[in-house]
Amino acid sequence: MKKLFLALGVVSFLLFACNSHRNDKTIHFSGTMKNDSIYIVDLDIEEESAPILFSSIFDKVETIILETRKEALVTQHFEFMAFDNYFFILNDQDPKDFLIFDRKGKFIRKIGGIGQGPGEYVRVFDFTIDPVNKVIFLNCDLVINKYYMDGTFIGSIDKAENSMQIQFHNGKLYLEGRDAYLIIEVDPETGKKTGQYLDAHLYNKGFIEPRFSYGGNPFKHRFTESPKFANSFMDTIMAIQQNGIMPFLAITSKYLTTNADIDATKGLEPNERIERIKNKNKIFCMNFYFETKNHISFSYMHGKNHISIVYDLVTKTYKKSSLLNDLVFDGKVKMQNILYSDSNGVYESFHESIFLEFIYRQIQSGRLAPNLDKREELMKLPEDTNPVIFYYSYN
Repeated sequence: MKKLFLALGVVSFLLFACNSHRNDKTIHFSGTMKNDSIYIVDLDIEEESAPILFSSIFDKVETIILETRKEALVTQHFEFMAFDNYFFILNDQDPKDFLIFDRKGKFIRKIGGIGQGPGEYVRVFDFTIDPVNKVIFLNCDLVINKYYMDGTFIGSIDKAENSMQIQFHNGKLYLEGRDAYLIIEVDPETGKKTGQYLDAHLYNKGFIEPRFSYGGNPFKHRFTESPKFANSFMDTIMAIQQNGIMPFLAITSKYLTTNADIDATKGLEPNERIERIKNKNKIFCMNFYFETKNHISFSYMHGKNHISIVYDLVTKTYKKSSLLNDLVFDGKVKMQNILYSDSNGVYESFHESIFLEFIYRQIQSGRLAPNLDKREELMKLPEDTNPVIFYYSYN
């Protein structure tokens, strides 16, 4: 087990990399992290430790079975957010519907739709919510559509950049950059660019692939005081704060992907570039990130292997360890798919066909935890059901 430590050299470099651009009007970082430090993880030191049980991190689990209706079908891949006692789901596959359910799983309404009229869209990629004004921003192909919670269309703003992912925080709207910078800040009223952050060559090894994302949405731990951002080849998880975008957690290893590794794949198709990096046994893609009051967890790719890191913020230690879900299953079953985390808890989904087949096998073999709520309902689910979501909370 490795102690959390402040690596002054790494921290100094990261802060210098941010602050060295302060006089550039297009790149501005200000403020400091809490305690003026970031977490550093040396991935070469730790051997994998014994698995960690969900019950040692979370206090309880709640089962949500989304209502299955023809007009509210959820595809295998979707974006998810929880807010104001509702679940918001954007289908990543056709039909690309934007759906709202209540916390009991009842379908409430659909917002927008395919078309070219007001409030409609041809393609849609991501969404975010202004929690103060309760406005939904739907990131469409050419514009960003804005709606109230009841589905009323407010209007559209032009996109400052042809981006796919979007994040609202503290009155500002952030887009995932698809060119020289990884984050673009825009005015949520006009769509005008107001800032750009994180040089792609410095922070993402120069990997720039428009319309391609590996490892899911780079905006993580959304709807919190400090959302996080990590793109495919970043070695640092960044915190989006009121006073700037600053380093939060960095990994070190002799196996980290380098700019030279990325340069050697130029000219290939995006998926082939990823496979070349995997075949070189390189480390990249920090993903499945979540925070609780006492823990931070994320996974990363080392070659073709997923490896998990778990921090214990009480003991100030971290280790490589699998997470075993003993709250849902009567036995030790590895975590399947962390969907989303916010300040209140963590959501896991069993929605892709492979995961649904998995949970059916667990049900048929009687491996659901005996005290799991809605256990009997789960055991009677049809195969064409909408996703099952599990919500893990902590005191």
